[in-house]
Amino acid sequence: MKDNFTAREVAVLVEDLKSEFRTVVEVVAPLPERLSAVEERLGVVETRLTSVEDVLRIALPDLSKRVSRIESKLGF
Repeated sequence: MKDNFTAREVAVLVEDLKSEFRTVVEVVAPLPERLSAVEERLGVVETRLTSVEDVLRIALPDLSKRVSRIESKLGF
C-alpha cells in the first residue's frame, strides 16, 4: 500500500467510502420497520398459541376420560 496519496486519489477513496456507506444505509434503514412487522406477527402467533393451549387444557382431561372408558369397554 502506498504511503503517500495525491489529493485526487484521496478524493476517489473518500467517494468510494461514501458509496459503501450509502449501500450499508440502504440495507440497514428498513430493518426497524421489518422488525416491527415481525414483532406484530409474533404477537398474533402468541395469542393464537395461548388460545390453542387453553382449548387443550380444557379438552384433554375429558378426552382422556373418554379414551379410558373406550379402552375399558374394549378390554385394554
